[in-house]
Formats: sequence, structure tokens, C-alpha cells
Amino acid sequence: IMRVIREIYVHHSASSRDHTTRDMIRDWHVNGNHWSDIGYHYVIEGDGSIKEGRPVTRAGAHVKGNNKYTIGVCLTGNFEIDQPSRQQLDSLWSLIEGLLDNFGLTRRKVLAHHEDVNAETKCCGENLYHYLVEWRKRG
Repeated sequence: IMRVIREIYVHHSASSRDHTTRDMIRDWHVNGNHWSDIGYHYVIEGDGSIKEGRPVTRAGAHVKGNNKYTIGVCLTGNFEIDQPSRQQLDSLWSLIEGLLDNFGLTRRKVLAHHEDVNAETKCCGENLYHYLVEWRKRG
């Protein structure tokens, strides 16, 4: 049974863009945080490959207190320092466009983690946030 989705949150892993994988993040979340699964629904690795994380039918663990009606997408990298790869950006827009269509949402419902009302973070990093703002303007 599908959940109601109201927003999509974009995150960064705050780790190496090209050497972090979905499986590493899952390990951090399951063995480090003692969660039941990876907190994100999708991870976009440095080469642009989109990896499924937690099933979309289940609430994630990516925006404290605001997971019930959201989907979490994480790009590997620390975008306070580095730039997302062109492949990551292409994959992000493609994935998000499909999710918007599936759930009947508009671009203004795609947010950076730090835009969440409860967030005390710089996630998704200034260098990714810039692209997100520009993308929303084009919608």
C-alpha cells in the first residue's frame, strides 16, 4: 500500500562523492545508528547511478519529525566543499521528475534538508542547494 507523499527532501552524505556507496550509508545507519534500514529512499552515487534504499512504501529516517509524508533522496558527497557531478545532477532531476509525476507534486515541494522546519543542518550543502534553487525556478 502506497503512502501519501507531500514533499521530497534532498540530502548529501557529507562524505566522499566518489568513494561513498549506498551500501556504506546503509551500514552507517543500521550498524551505527541502530536503525532498521537505510534512512533514505534513494541514493545517487558519484557516477550518477541511482540506488534504491528504504522502500518508498515505508517512512524514511531522513528529516527528524517529518518522515511520514516524505521521500528522502541522498547524493553522495560533501557539497559544502565539493560539487555534485554532472551525472548526479542529471540523475537527480530525472528521478525527481518521475516522483513528482507519480505523486502529483510540484517542484516547490522538493526541498533541501535544511529547509525543513526542524532542521539544524547545512544539508544538502551550498554547492548542491544552488542547483536545486535554480531547478525549482525553471518549473
